[in-house]
Amino acid sequence: MDSPNTQIPYATVLESVDVVSTNVLSEPNNKLLAAEITLQELLNEPYKFVPSHIRKYTDHLPQEKPMSTEEIAQILNTQPFIVSRLIRALSLAPVNEDGPRLNISVVQKLIRVFNSTIDVRCLLLFKMLDANNDQYVSRSELSSFYTSCLETIKYVETSRVPSVMEILLKRYHLNVKRRIRFDEFYSVVMNDEILLESLAIFTDFPTWISIEKPSPIRQNIIQRCCTSCCQHDYNDEERTRKITLDRLKNNIARVTTFVLYIMVNIALMLYVIIYRVTVSKANVFVVFARIGGMLLNFNCSLIIVVMLKRSIFLIRATPLHRFLPIDDHIDFHKFLGRFIGTLSILHTIAHAINFGISKDHSWPVYMFTTRPRIGWIGGFAPLSGIFLCIILLVMTICSMHWIRRGGHFQVFYWTHLLYMPFFVLLIFHATNFWKWVIGPLTILFLEKLYSLCTRYWANRGRTYLLSATIEQSNVEGLFKKYVSDLF
Repeated sequence: MDSPNTQIPYATVLESVDVVSTNVLSEPNNKLLAAEITLQELLNEPYKFVPSHIRKYTDHLPQEKPMSTEEIAQILNTQPFIVSRLIRALSLAPVNEDGPRLNISVVQKLIRVFNSTIDVRCLLLFKMLDANNDQYVSRSELSSFYTSCLETIKYVETSRVPSVMEILLKRYHLNVKRRIRFDEFYSVVMNDEILLESLAIFTDFPTWISIEKPSPIRQNIIQRCCTSCCQHDYNDEERTRKITLDRLKNNIARVTTFVLYIMVNIALMLYVIIYRVTVSKANVFVVFARIGGMLLNFNCSLIIVVMLKRSIFLIRATPLHRFLPIDDHIDFHKFLGRFIGTLSILHTIAHAINFGISKDHSWPVYMFTTRPRIGWIGGFAPLSGIFLCIILLVMTICSMHWIRRGGHFQVFYWTHLLYMPFFVLLIFHATNFWKWVIGPLTILFLEKLYSLCTRYWANRGRTYLLSATIEQSNVEGLFKKYVSDLF
């Protein structure tokens, strides 16, 4: 029985590469050579180097028990005749009188190549079509393969199969040619959106791997917060796990920081309650408004701290990074943004109700004029509060995921620059906010000044981004231009 470490003989690799090299000498075919070498490297990869996300989907399978083609096809959520074609084309298993001997290593190799580069997947499809392994795909081979595929999956009616085959033959130029080589096959696939999209099915674990997963466990808000705090980079399966002592130990920096953050907020809230109830004798709406205001002072200052990128970079180079979850600063920034929005609603509603029950002025006078003289700069607090709510609403909407990831990142970027007038208005709005924010704003200003200066330093040089493209398999291509004195 083959073990997980079974490798394809090295002579076979050399023979395959030699065949490809001969083709390259006779005709330029670099794509085939590169894809063949990458494919053989994947097939010969030792078990200990198999990525964990692939082992996770195969470790539950029997290690020594022989597996049938039907069982492997069920695991891979495909058809048995496709698995048979791949095993024969890639020589994945030795053949005896009972047929090919299949085990878990075959499944791992298939998953590995299915999720490789677009060139390897294209070569994989080419080998599936090339039934006689003569380095060509003929008209009859393509017709036989797709006819069997269509009849098996019953995607179209039997009467329509001939017309569908005519379309496929035309796409591959086999309506005018008897056979095509890999280079032409590759060019056809890369320039045809429908054919190219068909290769993407090999890259999606949730749809390609039919592993039964447990149903998600409903969690309350405290469990969700603790889970998010304890583990940042987790997959859907791990989200269903309960919080254990080992997980808390492994994420002690996140837990400690999150608990400290909650304790500071609770302490500030208790201070406001005690002071406003015992000293100021304020009504309940003023107490709620002041609680929101105090927590806004703290969180609006903290949201600047977690985005001090240069400072975070310096902390990363010191032993202090072991005690601070600095890699989670963006996620914490998002959390603080949502919390600030919630506190703003509480603060605004409480003040609006308090103005409504006041007998000194009418509600519109309180909200839209400076006559009541509320605030420390010309009674500007109510009006500045309205402007702050508008800015915060715009920033919140434009920072939504469907804006940032929906092709409108520039909208997110430019509206997020409203943080500058936001903090200026916040200083005018709240009497004591400048005491909270003067430190973070000073550091932010120094970081921006440093960034601006280093951009024009002669010994630093500048890099210009000419263009950016999204290649296959979601690979991003960046085309840059460097100044001459950089080298």
